[in-house]
Amino acid sequence: MTGGASGVGHAAAARFAREGALVGVLDVDESGSNRVVRSIQAEGGTAVSIVCDLVDGDAVRRAVRDFARQQGGLDVLVSNAAIARHGSVPDLDPADWRLLLDVNLGGFFHSSAAAIPIMENNGGGAIVAVSSVHAYASSALSAAYAATKAGIVAMVRSMAIDHARSGIRINSVAPGSVDTPMLQASAQRRSPGDPTAALEDWAERHPIGRLSQPAEIAAMIAFLASTDASAVTGTCSVVDGGLLARLSL
Repeated sequence: MTGGASGVGHAAAARFAREGALVGVLDVDESGSNRVVRSIQAEGGTAVSIVCDLVDGDAVRRAVRDFARQQGGLDVLVSNAAIARHGSVPDLDPADWRLLLDVNLGGFFHSSAAAIPIMENNGGGAIVAVSSVHAYASSALSAAYAATKAGIVAMVRSMAIDHARSGIRINSVAPGSVDTPMLQASAQRRSPGDPTAALEDWAERHPIGRLSQPAEIAAMIAFLASTDASAVTGTCSVVDGGLLARLSL
């Protein structure tokens, strides 16, 4: 579970643990990862903390392989970690562009590259990557972020074809606005004087009239990873409170 220390990653790690999985909570935030592990253990689940910076592709690959070796295999990879940076293409700092690519796309690339051979040797598995509605429709000053999220959807389609005969299903999830620390940070940047107003505005844009909760995204991730989705691969499941269904004129 990359990006498992907070938000959707935390919710998904807890969901998998409740369903009996041994969860590896991978994050650059060591204290956050340890906190999630303790909360899972307090509920009777099993989890281990894995501290890793997704910018370091070699470290990501080692972390996935080490976890699989220590735990006797790997059935599911959830690639959830992401960052957001905003600005028009001419104005965006090239270092921020590089960081978006390294974390949002590179993390998915390197963790999958390590996980797939392990899953092939085990007779199959499932990979679920967290994309965003920005892969389909975006907003101002989000070009770079949107590009990384669209890239995830494109990678999933092609990877699913490449590895279907090995019993590996690969899918993605596209959330709308989810009540997470990352969204709250975006609200703070947009409206420093009243971030709550920004969150309320985003909530109102969704036909359901509210932000999604991390557990609602985790439920779709868990479904796609489960045998209930045994014929589902190469897809992107939108969980956005109806956001993309609304025509804005």
